[in-house]
Amino acid sequence: MLFNDLVVFTHEHWENDRQYESAWIALDRQTGQTRWTTKRSNSQVSYSTPCVYSPERGEPQLIFTSQAHGVTGVDPKTGKVIWELPSVLPARVVSSPVVAGGLLIGTCGKGSAGIQLTAVRPGSKGSAEKSAVAYTCTGKSAPYVPTSLAKDGLLFAFHDQGDVSCLRAETGQVLWCQKPGGKFYGSPVWVNDLLYCINREGNVVVIKASPTYELLAVNSLGEKSQATAAVAGGKMYLRTYSHVISIGGKTE
Repeated sequence: MLFNDLVVFTHEHWENDRQYESAWIALDRQTGQTRWTTKRSNSQVSYSTPCVYSPERGEPQLIFTSQAHGVTGVDPKTGKVIWELPSVLPARVVSSPVVAGGLLIGTCGKGSAGIQLTAVRPGSKGSAEKSAVAYTCTGKSAPYVPTSLAKDGLLFAFHDQGDVSCLRAETGQVLWCQKPGGKFYGSPVWVNDLLYCINREGNVVVIKASPTYELLAVNSLGEKSQATAAVAGGKMYLRTYSHVISIGGKTE
């Protein structure tokens, strides 16, 4: 991921016989030179991409999630750990962390199902406020591969097995849980109060981003997919196994 003049990525893996060390790494985006490296434990692999948390008071933090280290806030200038809540994600982490108001959301799982969703109140540098777990959710509200989406006080979780849940982001209260069709590896995107998510059969599920459930459409792309839609310049880009499809925008 990009942050100011940095390219930040994770390299967490199991213990190996090649002396490769797990680390979080930041490169200069212009030169490729390493700006900092934060060594991590070679105990569990993680596929999560960090995100940026900007507190109302204090400097921005890079947020990392993994089974080995739980949820961690890092100083983007130095790579030093500001705070960490280990052992709060008890299984493998594939999805990326999400900022939901004043909370950070991480999920974990194994096999083909999520195990736990954990909401964390972050700590801050030079403050007496300590990081702490706000709540946890299990079952259909805990995705494994898909990254959840937070908007307007709501948290939308698309489960690998096809369940879609809407929660109060602050409390974890489940407002609805439905199964619109298909299973998910891709993550939802939000456009104009609508959620778009591609299921594994290559159908784009369109749901109203609302505290009440409303399925608006299921549109076939004609081929299977495991991708997340991308939105840029007034267009949506959808990737299947062998095609990239662009919809919307103006034609010249």
